[in-house]
Amino acid sequence: MVMESFNNLVFLAAPMFLSLEITPPKRDVERVMNIVKQAKDIIDAVNVTDTPLGQPRIPGFIFSIMLKERLGIEPIVHYKTVNMNLTNLKSVLYGCVAAGVRRFLFMRGDNPAEGSSISDISPEGLSLWAKRELGVEVGLAVGWPTSIDKLVSKLSAKPDYVFTQIFLSVEDAEKFRRAFEEAAGKAEWFPPVYCTYLVLCEENLPTLREVARLMGLEAPSFKLDMETNINFIHELERFFEGFMISSPGGYEHAIRLVKSLRGL
Repeated sequence: MVMESFNNLVFLAAPMFLSLEITPPKRDVERVMNIVKQAKDIIDAVNVTDTPLGQPRIPGFIFSIMLKERLGIEPIVHYKTVNMNLTNLKSVLYGCVAAGVRRFLFMRGDNPAEGSSISDISPEGLSLWAKRELGVEVGLAVGWPTSIDKLVSKLSAKPDYVFTQIFLSVEDAEKFRRAFEEAAGKAEWFPPVYCTYLVLCEENLPTLREVARLMGLEAPSFKLDMETNINFIHELERFFEGFMISSPGGYEHAIRLVKSLRGL
């Protein structure tokens, strides 16, 4: 499946939706562009992060416009509400649409490492405005653990899809899915759910430990090989419509995993 054809119908029809998470660089644009070129024919989408950990770098929406113009693909833009006031948030969205970028994953996001955080609007509120005013495709990020009421609040905004955080166990993924189904029933809205998957490799161990710390858990012990990754994804696949593959320790690990899952 080529990336240019992806839309909601493709998400639902694909055997396994696979997206590659990329982080815009601070300077070396060509290196990341080349990664996307290598992967574009084997993935369904590219998710472009926005200042992860609050660190300054090329904004996700700017890099997404560059991807659209240079490679002809339409990424999913991670769009944080914590970095800008409401006027700027809306103005940037108008600009993105004018540049042909129309897919957004709304989230509060990490607090900025420099300067002050801003809370003019919730991700749900901004997604409702963007869908109504701009007619764009909107997704929402959800965390875990969380309450049924919070999930209902997000689903009441009627997102086109939902992306979750990383899960460290099949048991947690199952608990999440049960809670999600209950909330979806109350909100009467059942969008596809995509799971963020951190590639298990030596280079990603610091991220794995940090995720576990933030969740109040001990980092689980995994064998760091491709077979373990494939088996874990197939176990998680029961609870999700697809995965966003994340590998901050090196994109080559993410691409290798996608190829293995595609049988390439």
